[in-house]
Amino acid sequence: VLVFVPGATAGITTIEYEPGLLKDYPEFMEKIIPSNLDYHHDMTWHDGNGFSHIRAALQGASFQVPFSDRRLLLGTWQQIILIDFDNKLSGSLAWNVATFIDFERDNICLDNTGTHGS
Repeated sequence: VLVFVPGATAGITTIEYEPGLLKDYPEFMEKIIPSNLDYHHDMTWHDGNGFSHIRAALQGASFQVPFSDRRLLLGTWQQIILIDFDNKLSGSLAWNVATFIDFERDNICLDNTGTHGS
């Protein structure tokens, strides 16, 4: 299954969705791509989100997940996450734990509560 996020400030990957990593990951991104620097993008568009675009590019907009018997083959602690790095979202990262394809019900689900959608 190809998982893709359309958008220039969001990225998608897998991670263990737990409180420690929910703190570690934004801290890591801030260290390698600080939000308080001046970026050329900001000088062009004056929107202050140049760092968001770079983080999204580093994170990646897509990846593939194998499946078998109508189930995604993810590891025990592995969840698909979508992160929108844009600063227009009340100053914080928007995290979504995503169960994108529910093969049993043939529909699409998104759940941002930290649990899998149903």
